[in-house]
Amino acid sequence: MANPFYIGTAAAPTAWFASLQNSNPLLAQSLQGSTTFTNSTIARQRLLRPFPQMNNLQYLDQPLGIVKAHSLEITMNRRFAGGLSANAGLTVNRVTENRTVEEYDREPTLWQTNNNGRPYRVTAAAVYDLPFGSGKPFLSQGGVLSAVAGGWTLSGTYEYQPGALLNFTVNGNSNPYVFSGNLADIAKDKPEIALQ
Repeated sequence: MANPFYIGTAAAPTAWFASLQNSNPLLAQSLQGSTTFTNSTIARQRLLRPFPQMNNLQYLDQPLGIVKAHSLEITMNRRFAGGLSANAGLTVNRVTENRTVEEYDREPTLWQTNNNGRPYRVTAAAVYDLPFGSGKPFLSQGGVLSAVAGGWTLSGTYEYQPGALLNFTVNGNSNPYVFSGNLADIAKDKPEIALQ
């Protein structure tokens, strides 16, 4: 269909574009470099977009759609006995969202996994009261050595969770649910933590 943003040709510019060349030459030069303004026709669906004169404009962080989070948390505790106290936890998450808005849809249409939710998290912590000093099995007689060695504890923690899901870019469009490449191309023998 006819392009309402057409600025004409260099030999025969439209009247409004000719005046723009005089009043704002930098803007006129920018418009001449865009096919949105230099093609005499435009696809009909392009005119149905919110801002059809802008390329690749996307809705981001709109208050649209639904995010669902399902979580299971398991915690185990070992109370202080025999000098040891420990706890461990496992959290399993499934976070899905229906927030993807296609070019000319006004409502979200696709359920997909949200990459802000981590699939699982494992934590553990332990404290061990060392058996030295007054009232303990070793060095309980008192004295300097008992005072120095007594009252110490040994503790440790462990946490593990995978990172965010990967978003692959296909043909210049970020699409979290389509990857048409070869998985062997992204494998790494020695993965490292990328610091930004």
